[in-house]
Amino acid sequence: MKNFKNFKSEAFSCEFAKNTAILTLKKDAFEVNFETSSMHSFLECLNKIEMDKNVKGVLLLDPPAYHGVENIKAFLELLRSTKGSYQKEKGVTRFGNSSKRLTLTFNEFSKPIVVGIEGQVPIDSFGYFMACDNIIATSDLSIEFPGLEFGIIPTGAVTFFLNKEIGPRKTLDICLSGNKIDAKKAKKIGIVSQIVKNNLLRQTCLDKLQVYYSHPEQAVIMSKQLIKARSFDLERFFERSTRLMWNAVLNQTN
Repeated sequence: MKNFKNFKSEAFSCEFAKNTAILTLKKDAFEVNFETSSMHSFLECLNKIEMDKNVKGVLLLDPPAYHGVENIKAFLELLRSTKGSYQKEKGVTRFGNSSKRLTLTFNEFSKPIVVGIEGQVPIDSFGYFMACDNIIATSDLSIEFPGLEFGIIPTGAVTFFLNKEIGPRKTLDICLSGNKIDAKKAKKIGIVSQIVKNNLLRQTCLDKLQVYYSHPEQAVIMSKQLIKARSFDLERFFERSTRLMWNAVLNQTN
């Protein structure tokens, strides 16, 4: 078993600041999800954090240098150009299964998770971030829609969470308009809860976690269990979305 205190890998780093575990993505959330070795390590780290009684919560940082708009485009282009329905189905199924696993892990995590994001971010990454408990962004946030040019709406569970929080019509309009979403609009529609300057992001997220820590642990756990999405509903969503993505990819040609 790995020791994740002061841990560094090509995919992410982990450090501890008093009673908070700080996970910094060194590859975008999409790529961490899709690579088997990175995914295994990341989930193992989260499991150890959850079991550690000295850790009360998690700060997940997504630096702009690693955001994966182009990676998502490359993945969808690869699926479109792949020959043979079996290989296409294999790629879609692999992504759907790993995406579901990571999303459910965040959604079911018993301790609070605050996400700090900045710069250009693919809308697809919010399928993971919105499964967490709070998202704080910097004023230069720009949410992109890389999948629309391939005829595919955001991958992962972002449409599930948007529909749950702002309703189907607003979600449909956001997904099909494809217009970039800046920080102000993201806050207005509830994708992020707070906007701060870049140099204040880390500390603001840590301060938010301290607010959660001020309440009894059982109150936090009970609140999360009552309010968070049901795992059964998420699993059904992924079954449907993977099937629809498979149909879309199968009908695509170069």
